[in-house]
Amino acid sequence: LYTNKMRSNKGNALFLILIAVALFAALSYAVTQSGRGGGSIDREQASINAAIIMQYAGTVERAIQRMKLLNGTQDEDFSFDTPEWGFTGYQHGVAQPDENKVFSDNGGGVTWRDFTALGGVLKYSANNAILGVGSCDTNTGAACKELLMMIIFEDPEICEEINFQLFGDRTIPDDPIGTGSPSTDPETALFNGTYNPSTNATSYLSIASLAGERTGCVYDSDSGNPVNVFFHVLIAR
Repeated sequence: LYTNKMRSNKGNALFLILIAVALFAALSYAVTQSGRGGGSIDREQASINAAIIMQYAGTVERAIQRMKLLNGTQDEDFSFDTPEWGFTGYQHGVAQPDENKVFSDNGGGVTWRDFTALGGVLKYSANNAILGVGSCDTNTGAACKELLMMIIFEDPEICEEINFQLFGDRTIPDDPIGTGSPSTDPETALFNGTYNPSTNATSYLSIASLAGERTGCVYDSDSGNPVNVFFHVLIAR
């Protein structure tokens, strides 16, 4: 009986040792993966923020389509003006009625927000044509410029996650895209009823890998302060 008890104790001890080894192996694997960034909190938060941004861009685009259909708002008449900005750069030369205002309850009904809390500078701009989007694939003037929602980031993490969610690749293609000067100034290059007539390279997103894409992120290395730029086409022209 004593011998059997000893064997039982040895068996229990061996079992506990095996459990300890397995737990240590699992912990080591988790630490290794975290060190590689695969499960980092920063990466997960960037992924969440990327989804929030794209969802909001879709909300604004749908509001604009409703305004076109129900209110008859023309391309030049969409207004992003609201006191929430704290500046007047979105005001048209001729004040627009509420039904043409994206952030008015009588217009688009969109809840205003910016993305400074995420490290981004939000702009609604009509400075750029996007290759493969709209009716002209050239950069011949104002008629080819799209109405865009743009967010400028100095850090790349959110842009990487946006491209990963869209295309399965975290690469940020390098292509100049006009965001105003300086690029991180929230009060420059804003849409106030005028589509940019420029034919300069920096007013044309021409990179082949994003041809025809209405949404994506690019790296603008040509600006005085290189930045990562999220874009979403609100009106293709």
